[in-house]
Amino acid sequence: MTNTLKQFAKKSTQRLARYRDILNLLLKHGGTTLLRDLKLNEIGLDQSELTSSDIAGDPESLAADLEALGPTFIKLGQTLSMRPDLLPPPYQAALTKLQDTITPFPHEEVERIIEEQLNVRLSRAFAEFNTEPLAAASLGQVHTARLRDGRRVVVKIQRPDVRDTITADLDDLRTLAGLFERNTEIGKRLGLVGMLEQFRFALLQELDYEQEAQNLTTLATMLENYDDIVIPQPVNDFSTERVLTMTHIDGEPLSKLEGFRRLNLEADNLTASLCKAYLDQILVHGFVHADPHMGNVLLTKDQRLALLDLGMVAYVDPDMRTRLLKLLLAMAENRGEAVAEVCLAISTPLEGADLDKATRQTVDKITQYQHAPEGKREIGRMLLELTQIAVDNGIRPAAEISLLGKTLLYLDQIARQLSPEFNPDTVIRKHSAKILNQHLSGSVKPTRLMSSMLDAKILAEDFPKQLNKIVGILAENRFKVDVDAVNENVLMQNIEKVANRIAAGLVLAALIIGAALLMPIETTWTLFGYPALAIILFTIAVIGGFILVADALFFNRHKSPPT
Repeated sequence: MTNTLKQFAKKSTQRLARYRDILNLLLKHGGTTLLRDLKLNEIGLDQSELTSSDIAGDPESLAADLEALGPTFIKLGQTLSMRPDLLPPPYQAALTKLQDTITPFPHEEVERIIEEQLNVRLSRAFAEFNTEPLAAASLGQVHTARLRDGRRVVVKIQRPDVRDTITADLDDLRTLAGLFERNTEIGKRLGLVGMLEQFRFALLQELDYEQEAQNLTTLATMLENYDDIVIPQPVNDFSTERVLTMTHIDGEPLSKLEGFRRLNLEADNLTASLCKAYLDQILVHGFVHADPHMGNVLLTKDQRLALLDLGMVAYVDPDMRTRLLKLLLAMAENRGEAVAEVCLAISTPLEGADLDKATRQTVDKITQYQHAPEGKREIGRMLLELTQIAVDNGIRPAAEISLLGKTLLYLDQIARQLSPEFNPDTVIRKHSAKILNQHLSGSVKPTRLMSSMLDAKILAEDFPKQLNKIVGILAENRFKVDVDAVNENVLMQNIEKVANRIAAGLVLAALIIGAALLMPIETTWTLFGYPALAIILFTIAVIGGFILVADALFFNRHKSPPT
């Protein structure tokens, strides 16, 4: 019992210390006003326990401070780098460069984890295993190896206890997010608890290597038509939740690509394929490799591009894909009003938002973009600037706009590294138009046409029933219209007009039905070889129908309502 109490007290002390570390970080980087409103006694702290700092932290020091807090906060920083509604551009730029490389953990631990996870000795599972890691990050590290059947592989091993550390950090962040949401206006407005839940889900997914294996397979299937792009594939028999074995791909990161090597490439074709592949991910499949920086893209020995690290992926629903496609096409055609309309439609205006000002600034920005030199039109940077305009005017932009902007910005950087003269803007415009054509052709597939026809059939079957209801309501004087302000004379005239048209429609329908019933009856009185009475009734019905349609469409449109 005593040991249990000691352990509980130790955990409580550690948690309070973690709260202080996080709140001191906020205090250092401009959160003084926010912290004044917090009821810290709810989490067992007092304002006097926090360390005040006279020197405000700069963007670079924020990145360093997040690194010092560990893997959860490194990932949090990387996520915040894509949120212009939360951080200004200098901080986003600093967090984009946040390094996720730390000291490797010992080989003894590597061996222990592999043997526990695979339930086999390391020496029996692998013919060769390089004890020196290829790379070491905050969540795990990577080793090269060779299987017993001769295949060269890469083995990714999760760090010992990293899941427990991250889970504890996420719990602490959840507590603080709730505190901010209860006590601060900005916490309520941003919905910090909901945002943190999204981050929690994404991070725990990244810790599940079985999910990453599935992501590798999914992306490879999606991009199978791109011969010059390759995705490492999982070796499922040697993969678990904490160990991921993948096919080895010979190559070097684009960040280390040397000039002489670049000259021997068909760089324009490679860059164009990469741009198209990412547009397909975002706009067609809705499944996106969310971290395509140059360190995660290899140039292979056979001059292809390999996409690595599928732990972090993003999902875009079909409706949002359509809107993002519309946004890109509007930007390509320099239609500022249309760009502003799409951005506002998928964003959330907050209290006091200035929609008119945001629209004007968006139109101005698109005009500037239109007149920029050909090689200086970076669509990715433009999208991020549009999100900043939204934030400045009290609008919370959709996260997908930032995702698209950040991805295209990475592609701009990759293009400059592979082929400095290449212009991704042209490829993005043309491929977006191609995706639109595919989207439109897909909308007329037989299955969709049959679905539309079925809807029309249901409508036709229900129409007489609904018409009877309307006539019944009118006949029983139960027709009501709820309006805030109304001219009764105009209303009554319009109701009479509706009733008259419904009655006329019923008469015309009766004439057509009567003509149809008379058609098979033999008679000596004929017109054009058909029973004359049937033809006369049908003709009257057609003329009456034209008059009714013309009256509804043209004549009443220009009549001024009586005063």
